Amino acid sequence: MSQHPSAVVLPIDGSEGALRAVEAAGVLAQQFGVELQLVYVFSHEAVDSFGLNALGQTGKSADFIDPDMLAQIQEEKATAVFRQAEARLEDISGLAVVEVTLKGDPATQLLDYLAQQASPWVVMGRQGKSTLKEIFIGSVSQKLIHRAGCPVTLIN
Repeated sequence: MSQHPSAVVLPIDGSEGALRAVEAAGVLAQQFGVELQLVYVFSHEAVDSFGLNALGQTGKSADFIDPDMLAQIQEEKATAVFRQAEARLEDISGLAVVEVTLKGDPATQLLDYLAQQASPWVVMGRQGKSTLKEIFIGSVSQKLIHRAGCPVTLIN
């Protein structure tokens, strides 16, 4: 990369892997003098967290949920994730932090978001879990590494 990044983008979901990347992303953003963009994607699969699969419903067919209630749940989850990250950034002075919430498939939404940025640098935590789903479909981090078109740094 021949130029400085326009922003450091930190996809964050509240997992321990994502939270491990917060300080590294913050320090990088501070050193380049750019904003740190915390990006949370409320996945369609997140609807499973509310027990809809136990009712025989999936995220796409769970249209009976009140949209206002779902929006409130999405906002509360995003806010909680952002507060966790910001707590780990308290010691980094002069850091501009932007919070972005997206909805849908995490890899697709993040790739679309990155394509709209001038020259982002992605810093993200690696889950380290090797499930069958990741083996056959690929993890979000793997998809970003292969398709983002910008630097992607993984933090273990």
